[in-house]
Amino acid sequence: MRLFFLLLFPSATLLLGCARGTVAHGPGALWVARHGGLCDTGVSARPQAALQRLVRAGDGRGPRIATLASDTPAAFAWPDGSIFVTRGLVGLLDDAELTAAVAHELGHLMGDGRLRSAASLGGGSASAPSASAQRDACAESRADAVGSELLRRAGVATDAMPRMLEKVKSSTALPPHRAVEMQRRIDQLTLRSPGN
Repeated sequence: MRLFFLLLFPSATLLLGCARGTVAHGPGALWVARHGGLCDTGVSARPQAALQRLVRAGDGRGPRIATLASDTPAAFAWPDGSIFVTRGLVGLLDDAELTAAVAHELGHLMGDGRLRSAASLGGGSASAPSASAQRDACAESRADAVGSELLRRAGVATDAMPRMLEKVKSSTALPPHRAVEMQRRIDQLTLRSPGN
């Protein structure tokens, strides 16, 4: 039922739980610094365009997106409504795939509803599989599904989601269990929407 509400009213739900300011201030500033700091606004034009394609114009209190000066392809969603993509991800993906990455992170913000820490495109921690890793896998699959629906509603081919994940998987040194989980997500998405 909640997913149904979120999909019917995406612009309203994006405002729920969003704090003012971004994690680039306060304790989150250390995290941003560890991930290369923020890029200048020129590098952020494509991620901003991707976000705007997915989110209807509102009152400015919706999610915020920033680009990290890291060459590792990655994306993150924060509980305060901030989305971060890396310079490496922006350079790796075409526009539809970048929109899919942003849609996936929006999927965390909209679908989880209980995001307590940063969610990563590649899943949770780099440790060995555990009960926590199983929860991460479920959260990632939910974000993929919500993100795919956002793509569909925005008129972007949903096959951009598995293509994006394949590129990230191929370009990143993921731990073996994470690579297997990402391939499972790719297979699940491909089966769900063949011909898109």
